[in-house]
Amino acid sequence: MKNRTLLFASFIFMIFGSCDSSSIDESELAAASLSTNAKSIKAKPVERDVSNSVVATDTPTGSTFVGTMTHLGKIHGVVTATALVDNGDGTVNFASNDVLVAANRDELYTQTNVFLTFSSALEATYVGGFTVAGGTGRFVGATGYLSIANGAYSINGDTGIGTSTHNAVGKITY
Repeated sequence: MKNRTLLFASFIFMIFGSCDSSSIDESELAAASLSTNAKSIKAKPVERDVSNSVVATDTPTGSTFVGTMTHLGKIHGVVTATALVDNGDGTVNFASNDVLVAANRDELYTQTNVFLTFSSALEATYVGGFTVAGGTGRFVGATGYLSIANGAYSINGDTGIGTSTHNAVGKITY
């Protein structure tokens, strides 16, 4: 019992008795505080695996989409076409700027480049991908690339409205 009391007293002394506040320089304390705050404010970018699953629908002014994406949760957004080139052989090159809105309302900006191959006037498959080009919130300065898999595009013959679906995998750094 005497050993436990002595051990406990030594522990208390080490914790409280060894802390001499007169040896701490105020400038060192302020620098340590600033260093800690700077680290918590500006985290180092980390490369992360990412994937998404999206369904997009053409509208008269562009395209809207809904889906899910790793690190964003449920997403929705808009696609603004920047180029549409009919190659005259049943293939089309398509480019766009996209805004993906995350579940928490952070935005991720991407630039799409895809190559569509039409099997009929109303059906196509597509390949290509998305280059990550920044965003808002945690995605400010984000970079990365997602490659499309299983891209399918179909046009409703009655309405002329197109619908596309795909999955994509890649990396994002933020």
